[in-house]
Parts: sequence; C-alpha cells; structure tokens
Amino acid sequence: MKISIYGDQFMKAEVFEEVIKRDLGLHDATYYKTNALWPDEPFHNEYGKGDFSKIKEYLGTSEQVVNAIGDSEILINHIAPISEEILKQVPNLKFIGVSRGGPVNIDLEACKKFGVTVSNAPGRNASAVAEFTVASILAETRLITKGHQSMIEGQWRGDLYRYDITGKELCEMTVGLVGYSHIGKRVRNLLLPFGCKIIFTDPFVDPDEIDVKNNIEKVSKKN
Repeated sequence: MKISIYGDQFMKAEVFEEVIKRDLGLHDATYYKTNALWPDEPFHNEYGKGDFSKIKEYLGTSEQVVNAIGDSEILINHIAPISEEILKQVPNLKFIGVSRGGPVNIDLEACKKFGVTVSNAPGRNASAVAEFTVASILAETRLITKGHQSMIEGQWRGDLYRYDITGKELCEMTVGLVGYSHIGKRVRNLLLPFGCKIIFTDPFVDPDEIDVKNNIEKVSKKN
C-alpha cells in the first residue's frame, strides 16, 4: 500500500504518518510525505481559475500535487488542491482523507466521476475555535487588549478600571450562543465555570442533560 501525505507547517505530514501507524497499524505501507509552506505562505482563499474554478482555500500547483501523489492509492490531505485535471494524472488514487471540516479544496464532483472516495473531519477545529471564542470574550469584557497596548506604549490608562467603563464581570452577564453543535457546546463547557448565564439558539439542537442541570435555556424567534 502506498500512502501520500500532503501536510504543511500547521499539520505536518510526519504527524499524520505517526497517527496512521499508531491507530491503524499500517507500519508496512510506503509513505510519501510533502509539507507545503502554509501558514508561512498564504493559501488561495477564493475560487481559482480554469481547472481550479470549483475549489478554494488551497495551496500548491497541479504539478506539485501530482508529483506528491505519484502512484499512491491513498492521499491524506490538508490544503492541497484536488481538481479533475489532477485526478486524471493519478489513476491509482482511490481514497482522499481531508483533515478539514469542509473539503472546499477538493472537487467532489470530479472525485465522484473518477471513483475516488473522500472523507473529511467535521468539527476537527472545534476545540481551538471554542478556546479562541472564550479568550475573545475575556479580552473584550476585561479590556485586556486596550490595557496591554497602552502599557506597551508607556501609558497608564486608569480609566480602563472605572466601573462605568469596565462594566459587569462575566459572571454577571448573559452569553448567547448562535449555533449549538461541535463548537457551541465546547464554548458552553468552557463558560460554565465562570458562572455566567448561558442561552442558545439552534433549530436542530435541543437541550441536553448538561443544559438542564445548569439552567441553560434554548431560545427562538418565538421567544
């Protein structure tokens, strides 16, 4: 079995290989590893042109990707573009595992046409996004960014400590979560120790045991 891994500086190919061997036991497979320069080099954010017109958020050229895949049957991919033209040149490829919530850098229609199965990873960055969300809430409610910047500039912003400016603490506030799936519930779990009131809205999710125990209310337009 030949496995091509197209990683980058955020998700190294070597890490993928280690996990595949550990969890799947594929120690005898032949691994071809490539690491793109993202995020040191920005990816192409919008839909591309020509053969790349159906994909976005990718980094790499057709030649680079074809060379990286070679005659592999499996591709583990993070940010490499996969287009119909690329698939024509890698006839052995049968499976693509994309370590992203949405495989926007993959032409799914072309994969279906060539009989290539694609699997993605919904919610894979939920923990990081939830942590960043709570960090942003704290930064805004405690005016951390403004205070830090003023200290760097050698200024004392005593006004940032005035009650009429800083306002309530998080434990006195109500936090509303719009969407209550992978990320929303992780944000809830991180916020619970702060003692704030939490409400959420999501037409596809009902309160669970944790919500009931902590008096977390689901609201809707009718409310």
